[in-house]
Amino acid sequence: MRIWLTLKDPDLESLALHRTNTYPHKMELRLKVWYRKAVLTVERRGKREEYEYNGGFYILTSRGG
Repeated sequence: MRIWLTLKDPDLESLALHRTNTYPHKMELRLKVWYRKAVLTVERRGKREEYEYNGGFYILTSRGG
């Protein structure tokens, strides 16, 4: 299964990197984008379904070393 979100007609408002000096160290890449429409696509067993999405969202990813 694959799931992805497509932002239609995006407009970048800001892009910033925030870092902490305390342990454990933390870095955040903050991206603020306005968009006209978002489409959530779900692909299962070769079949795609699309849904209009009308909310905000957060994406969290992490890689430690």
